[in-house]
Amino acid sequence: MTTDYHSHILPNIDDGSDSIKTSLKMIKMMKQQGIGIIVATPHFYMHREASLDSYLVKRQNAYEKLMASDPAVKDIHIGAEVAIEKGISVLGELEKLCISGTRLILLEPPFTQYNSLSLIHISEPTRRRGIS
Repeated sequence: MTTDYHSHILPNIDDGSDSIKTSLKMIKMMKQQGIGIIVATPHFYMHREASLDSYLVKRQNAYEKLMASDPAVKDIHIGAEVAIEKGISVLGELEKLCISGTRLILLEPPFTQYNSLSLIHISEPTRRRGIS
């Protein structure tokens, strides 16, 4: 069974699915391609969010709507695609952005050239918080 660790299937949360109907089509296509487990990873850009808590509520609401939309929808876990940006390494409760039930986090590389600050934002969660 294949796991997709990077998908934007949650409806109306980022640049992925624009509706539950679209999300269900995406899930169907993924299942047809042999994907058994899907990790929904909507973007988390710290500088765009009012707070981590508001993002988590928005993500949870989208997840619950999707899961309730069709009883056949299952094996979907939630996480986030976390942008590496200034301040992310010291964000309180960064662990809440890990893939559900794990200490794994999906990091989105910066849109600029890597520098020593980028490396700090990547290495700090792993080294000090036990996030992989």
